[in-house]
Amino acid sequence: MKRTNTHESLYASSLIEASLDPLITLSRDGKIMDMNQAKVDITGVAREKLIGTNFFDYFTEPKLARKVYQDVFKHGTISNVPLTFCHANGKLTDVLFNGSVYKDEKGYVVGAVVVARDIAEQKWAAELRKVNKELVFQNKEKEKRAAELIIANKELLFQNQEKENRAAELVMANKELGFQNNEKAKRAAELLIADKELLFQNKEKIKQESKNKQLEASSNSLKLASQYLLSLIEASRDPLITINTEGKIMDMNEALVNITGFKRKDLIGSDFFDYFTDPQMAREVYQEVFAKDSVADSPLTLLHRDGKHTDVLFNGSVYNDEKGNVLGIVIVARDVTSQNLLSKYALSLIEASRDPMFIVSPTGKITDVNEATVRVTGVLRSTIIGTHFFDYFTNSEKAREGYMQVFDKGYIVDYPLVITDGSLIDVLCNGSVYKNDRGDVLGAMIVARDITEQKRIEKELIEAKVYAELASFIAEEAQGKAERATQNAENAMKAKQQFLSNMSHEIRTPMNAIIGFTKVVLKTDLTSKQKEYLTAIKMSGDALIVLINDILDLAKVDAGKMIFEQIPFRLSASLSAMLQLFETKIQEKNLNLIKNYDSKIPEVLLGDPVRLHQIILNLVSNAVKFTNKGEIVVGVKLVKEDAKKVSIQFSVSDTGVGIDEGRIGTIFENFQQASSETSRLYGGTGLGLAIVKQLVESQGGIISVESTIDKGSDFSFVLDFQKTTEKVDYETEIEEPDFGSHSINVLVVEDMALNQLLMKTLLDDFGYDRDIASNGKIAIEKLQAKSYDIILMDLQMPEMNGFEATHYIRNVLHSKIPIIALTADVTTMDLEKCMAVGMNDYIPKPVDERLLHSKIIGLVKKMKPVIESNKHVSQKYNLGKCTDLNYLIQRTKSNPVLMMEMISLYLEQTPPLISTMKMSLKNKDWNSLYAAVHKIIPSFAIMGISSDFENMAKKVQEFASTQQQADGIPALVLQLETVCNQACIELEIEYNAIKDTNK
Repeated sequence: MKRTNTHESLYASSLIEASLDPLITLSRDGKIMDMNQAKVDITGVAREKLIGTNFFDYFTEPKLARKVYQDVFKHGTISNVPLTFCHANGKLTDVLFNGSVYKDEKGYVVGAVVVARDIAEQKWAAELRKVNKELVFQNKEKEKRAAELIIANKELLFQNQEKENRAAELVMANKELGFQNNEKAKRAAELLIADKELLFQNKEKIKQESKNKQLEASSNSLKLASQYLLSLIEASRDPLITINTEGKIMDMNEALVNITGFKRKDLIGSDFFDYFTDPQMAREVYQEVFAKDSVADSPLTLLHRDGKHTDVLFNGSVYNDEKGNVLGIVIVARDVTSQNLLSKYALSLIEASRDPMFIVSPTGKITDVNEATVRVTGVLRSTIIGTHFFDYFTNSEKAREGYMQVFDKGYIVDYPLVITDGSLIDVLCNGSVYKNDRGDVLGAMIVARDITEQKRIEKELIEAKVYAELASFIAEEAQGKAERATQNAENAMKAKQQFLSNMSHEIRTPMNAIIGFTKVVLKTDLTSKQKEYLTAIKMSGDALIVLINDILDLAKVDAGKMIFEQIPFRLSASLSAMLQLFETKIQEKNLNLIKNYDSKIPEVLLGDPVRLHQIILNLVSNAVKFTNKGEIVVGVKLVKEDAKKVSIQFSVSDTGVGIDEGRIGTIFENFQQASSETSRLYGGTGLGLAIVKQLVESQGGIISVESTIDKGSDFSFVLDFQKTTEKVDYETEIEEPDFGSHSINVLVVEDMALNQLLMKTLLDDFGYDRDIASNGKIAIEKLQAKSYDIILMDLQMPEMNGFEATHYIRNVLHSKIPIIALTADVTTMDLEKCMAVGMNDYIPKPVDERLLHSKIIGLVKKMKPVIESNKHVSQKYNLGKCTDLNYLIQRTKSNPVLMMEMISLYLEQTPPLISTMKMSLKNKDWNSLYAAVHKIIPSFAIMGISSDFENMAKKVQEFASTQQQADGIPALVLQLETVCNQACIELEIEYNAIKDTNK
């Protein structure tokens, strides 16, 4: 019996260890009774510490785990409940909780068997599917992640070899535990026969000896034999019963008394069958003994008088008298309750596995399977048992080799097979042999882990990687094409802009002289013919400039370079000033110009008055051009108003020639007019309305037109303007020059002699004093030597252009003198750059003398206080040329390489030292100021800078070290900064000159 229990325990232990998932047996109160190595691994707690502890303590949510465990007892079984194990090191493992109860011999629930399936693979699978969908749109980082996931997926399947060595040793033991030796029963029967023989022998002795002696001897022998027989019967720990041919109990041992709970005297003479839970089955087994002379291991259940059940294996044989007549049977009932309980326990362990599990005999026959196997194969358990293991795989020979390896090596690990079930299921088989307590191999337990999903994911990952690489290649190719197309478009746009800029400059420069001098000559005494010819030249020049402006504006809108300002302006006054430009033409054609202005419109608005003027000028200009009689009406109406903005409708209507209905849809296209006849009769390029449309739509508006042939046209558009509380001065109209009325000193910076002459003539007519500088460098020298009220600065000049000169004036001389750019290139790029370097305004070439005069007057009036301040600064820091390279030439013996190296070193080190000097002064860091000035001082002598500045620097050092007369330091530092900056400019020019000379 002890051997049997040991055998069953080994069997149960092997079943527990056979599971690849954590498997735990629990008592009713939730204490851990046993577990496999997988449970130890997932918690990080040793087996001996786990046993007896609370099952719930190893989850992140103990209360939830307790409730799930209670549901097992409530429902008998649960499946796929998500929980999370917590490892001793803090690592979390998501599992699906599956459990079922197991019972004792009476059917009472003893505890529960729990399997926790690690679902990391499932979660990763879901994540991988998501990754798969996104892979096409990802870069190489996703490919790395895909590769890492493949590796991780493969590593998940590796199991601890210890599990496999300990797995599944005892499944077949269940069927062998019942075999018992019935030798005792046979011996008991033989003793009965011997007893009878002794009686006969006694009779013979009685005949031969004296009757009394024979009787006494026979009696003694009989007593001795009976005592011996009784001792044999009682020696059996299993219930042993003798039964007559009528089924009545003749005798029994104490084991039967104990197992039934009835006294011996009550048992003798009673029906043998009454003590079983199934009397009819007991009777059939009893009758089978008489029919076959013996039976072995028939399962029955004895019933105790208090209701307790005891499972037994019924073994019996007949016994005869000396004549061979059957007298009855001798029965041994082996108690197998514990064995059956262990068998049920083992079965629950098998069924707890979510993977198919096969119990295979050494001959390859399947002796048992779990429900998972039935589900996967689709074959009933009863049909599977007794068939060959390899019958259920696509490659039978490989399956045969697999189970043979188990018996040869004692185990297999990750043996790949494919189960056939209509569809195909990829599995990895892990198996090990199980043995009895003597070490004999009884069979093998093989677990088949379903890896179909894993294989599918791996396949998807491989395909996804291929697709991703292909998509990446296609995307890179497409991106390359797009980048090349974008670059080509940008290059084309830049080329277009550069072309327009160059053409604008090249056309405007001579036109500036043509139109300018034409206007000058028109002011002289001329004959009527001369005046007529010059007027024609002026009108042609003006028309050409309008065309150039139209083309440039259109190009700026197309390139997205058109900038719309948001500045406060008076709409009514601005509109009136603009309409004054048409008075002469209106009078010449005897037309009426009517202005309808809505008085509800706020006085000051935020917007771009220049672009608004351009739109209305184009529309009114067209109306004047195409109207020979009647009137032109300019309407301005408030459409909508809220707290922040207003919507205003502008309209220009006329009584002119009108537009054919079929042409209305095209008149806003480039180079389009109402008809070819219109172009022939009235001239024009057809760009005006295209520009109007672009300007309106770029500000969020829509322009529309209604027209009837010979009755006129009505153009209208709506624009939004922000409201403002800012106050603005009433706009000054462009004034006619008031010659001789102003004493203004102008510095003209222009390199072309023809333009210099024109500017001299215009400024002389205005009565202004003027000086001419042919480049920026000369202009700076003149500015340092003399005070001016305003500078007219050309942009493109040799040696130092207008941008560089303005930057120096603003940042080195710190002068705020007004600077007006004279530019033949009015593209947005140049104008933005003008404003960025500090210019105040610009005038396009050809120069309009009225506009020039107006802008000079406006800026001088506005900047008069600043100009006076700048005069003071200029006088105070009038340096002239501050460097003299004679000393450097002597020291380097006129070696150009050494000279360039020394100058380069000065240009590299001086600006940072100046910055440090200024920052130290600001922070009152006297030590840093002293150190910075100390490094600057030696350069004064080397670069031929006046010793006055060296002495000035030493004073700064003195004040910094003593921190006395600190109020005087800022002025000294400012003078040092000025001379050092000017020295940098002069030395850079010298550096380039030396470099050019020694090429």
